[in-house]
Amino acid sequence: SASDGVNGSEVWRTEGTLASTVQVTRIRPARTIVQSSSPRELTAFGDRVYFSARLPVVGRVLCSSDGTPKGTGPMRDVTGIPIALEPRKLQVHDGILYYETGLPNASQWFQLSPDATYPTSAPSGPPETLSTLPGAVEAGLRIIPGSAMMLGPRYVFAAFTPAHGIEPWSYDLGNGQFTMLRDIFKGPASSAPSGFSVGAGMVYFSASTAHGGTELFKTDGTPSVLEQIWDLHPTPQSSIPHKIHADEDGVAALVRLPGHGYEIISDRPSFRSPQWLTPYLTPNEFARAAGRSFF
Repeated sequence: SASDGVNGSEVWRTEGTLASTVQVTRIRPARTIVQSSSPRELTAFGDRVYFSARLPVVGRVLCSSDGTPKGTGPMRDVTGIPIALEPRKLQVHDGILYYETGLPNASQWFQLSPDATYPTSAPSGPPETLSTLPGAVEAGLRIIPGSAMMLGPRYVFAAFTPAHGIEPWSYDLGNGQFTMLRDIFKGPASSAPSGFSVGAGMVYFSASTAHGGTELFKTDGTPSVLEQIWDLHPTPQSSIPHKIHADEDGVAALVRLPGHGYEIISDRPSFRSPQWLTPYLTPNEFARAAGRSFF
């Protein structure tokens, strides 16, 4: 989604070169640059990209694109009326595209399968990520939903026990054994690991220590390989890494630095956003791919 200063914010495509970077079409022909379709939540599904875009009078609707002008526009029902008013939370799970519509207190989920012409009502939202493992209850563990990440023959996740609070654990798929990787915040207090992301053979997460605040950690799923990557505050203050994204090249995260606001920090190569950008850098979208950070 981009604006050229003339047509407002519309859908563009690129193959990574100057010549291949073009506006696909104008979903909403604009009289001014503020009257544009403003595509949001571009989500790849099959051989198309789905997103929400704004139409005059109607408001936001579900759109899709195959990268061509003719193949880009609102999805419509059999009568030609745009469907899915105010779609949001577009996401793909197990080969199904999900999105939510309606008011927050009266929302409804819809789903679109690869071979379907139209979305259908979903009985519930997208399936939750792993919330339990065989034998977890018997082992006295309460797994924190959404934290479990598969890494080779193990799951790495956050779990609560009365003696140690919420700490990082692993589950060996081969022998069914649970192992607490470390009591990072010793005692019944919690290091509260969160923001789990997998890349480069490691699981990355943020966690709190008694003296170093909340910083970034990594592990290969064994107690012997668990380390804090950086301590950006030499005091009990925290950089509070969030929106953590890892890939085969390493990891990047948004962090809070004293006097600088939010910065994008990467483990390799190290990167700090330019000073002029600092007042504006509070991204609501952030991802990492091919060794680059996008925001």
